[in-house]
Amino acid sequence: MNYFLAGRTLSYFLFSRHKWGHGIHSPFIFNLFSEIFENKKVEPVVKSVEIYRESLLDNNNIVRVKDLGSGSLKMGERSRRISDIARYSSTRKKYTRILSALAISADGEPVFELGTSLGIGALTLALSAPGSKITTMEGCPETAAVAREYFRKMGINNIDSRIGDIGTILEETVSEPGSPPRLVFIDANHNEEALTGYFDVIARYAGEDTVIVIDDIHLSGSMEAGWNRIKRDDRARVTIDILQMGLIFFRSGLTKEDHVIRY
Repeated sequence: MNYFLAGRTLSYFLFSRHKWGHGIHSPFIFNLFSEIFENKKVEPVVKSVEIYRESLLDNNNIVRVKDLGSGSLKMGERSRRISDIARYSSTRKKYTRILSALAISADGEPVFELGTSLGIGALTLALSAPGSKITTMEGCPETAAVAREYFRKMGINNIDSRIGDIGTILEETVSEPGSPPRLVFIDANHNEEALTGYFDVIARYAGEDTVIVIDDIHLSGSMEAGWNRIKRDDRARVTIDILQMGLIFFRSGLTKEDHVIRY
């Protein structure tokens, strides 16, 4: 059991503000919840993603996992069942809805993912933003291969999958010609230094409408420390903590605020 996360979960439910509750005065936050957190257009995407998730949960094939980062807190073996990876390392359904809604709003603009794993996040992004190029990066060739094979079978052709140490390939990827990154989903190398390094690179190329979504912000003391460092960065104008995920907005006209909101 992850006692650190359990403690943070209890604190979250005791002290977070309800999304329509008192103390949230920002019109930006209210609009965000109506457009993103209450977006019903995500349901067909979520249904498709859950079908894929179920297929992974039934898949007992073994893959050799190459951990370039801190690895999983629940799985210590390097040879792992696909079903176990899907069970412990994939974005939960309720948070898939948030990721899908944000991707819908970014459709047609560059979208990036750090940490493909078995492809649940990349699939969510690709189905939600069919007009976008989804560039996803992963350090483990075998898990990425599982994802790529599913994308091929489903005829999904807007995903560009890149293999390598994300810390090494990130800047050359986000700096390629084109618009600033519109949406970036970070679910890789779960430690403070890697997380803040990723943020710094992305922030250098971010535009006014760039949104970063970070998964597992309270997974460990190291991840939480990284999240807190990012919140203190002046480039992060508004941050929203919804327990598993942290959202970062760069729009310069916003008052710098940090919110912990019940979702």
